[in-house]
Amino acid sequence: MREQQAGGNWFGIAYSGPAINILSNILSNILTWSILGREKGIARMIGANLFSVVIGLSIAFIYRKEVKAKQEEQMNFEAQPAKRPISQTMFHFFTLVLIMASITGLVYGTFF
Repeated sequence: MREQQAGGNWFGIAYSGPAINILSNILSNILTWSILGREKGIARMIGANLFSVVIGLSIAFIYRKEVKAKQEEQMNFEAQPAKRPISQTMFHFFTLVLIMASITGLVYGTFF
């Protein structure tokens, strides 16, 4: 159970991380260019991007055996049968969506 929770957190970070990184890279380079000049700003941008690729490739190389074992384990996974009918799951899902939309509507004054 704990691995699944950590995996969900990891996925959120892995999904949003590159976009955040690109934005922070652009913003910090604009700041660097305005303070240190164009040449140092360009050098910093190239260096930061090159360094991030090197670090990413080295991490992929270090953990390649563990990732391969995990992939094989996931390929052999057999789905368990559902414990409740899909209609009950859909009812709960749409009830939660309705609650969320209602609260949002009450907060912002636009109820549906």
